[in-house]
Amino acid sequence: MKQLLNRIYIIGFMILLSVLYGVSNFFFAKTITPVAFLPPLIFSALALYLLKNEGITLAHAGWNMKFNKTLLTLMLCISFTTLNYVFCFTYFKEAMKAFVQLVGYYKYQYVSPGIVLYFILLNICAELFFRVYMLNALHKHFRMRYTIIIGAALSTLTLFYFFVRHIDATLVLIVFNFFIAYVFMNWLYMKYRNLLGIILGHVAMDMIMFGLITEFKFY
Repeated sequence: MKQLLNRIYIIGFMILLSVLYGVSNFFFAKTITPVAFLPPLIFSALALYLLKNEGITLAHAGWNMKFNKTLLTLMLCISFTTLNYVFCFTYFKEAMKAFVQLVGYYKYQYVSPGIVLYFILLNICAELFFRVYMLNALHKHFRMRYTIIIGAALSTLTLFYFFVRHIDATLVLIVFNFFIAYVFMNWLYMKYRNLLGIILGHVAMDMIMFGLITEFKFY
């Protein structure tokens, strides 16, 4: 009974944090201004605080500089997500257009230094929060495969505001594709424990998405 209550508590707590993360980034990142950097900084600090409470060090979490693991993780991450994005832009073109307009990416018609810096900080935050804290905390209560799936579902929950503003069947498929990408990234992290490769891969993913948005003229 105690284990069940602990599981309910940890999932409920993480759902709340995921929703807050999604809402804060959605409202603050409309334009790349100094204010937009606040949510990633706050959630990064929160992730480090929660990790400390869980007794998890960054070394244990996978903050290592082993070149072979970093390169392997980075290449796998980029390869999978590039194929995933290309698939989305090719077969769900209208849904991707709706997604781009809802997020507001159409406002950024080229990749500026501010955008690159923002996404580097945002992805460090996302990996600290969703990969390091959430997966390690969940793994204390669930088996590895459930940890990966629940963690991906929580990451996908940050996209819930799309459905508040616009409900579309093809948009659901886009979000499902994000869920699959999160499952893959969670598996990569749990298997190789290389946070640096995942962060670099996530930054590359965002740059690839901007490139595809520019190529498909979704603005």
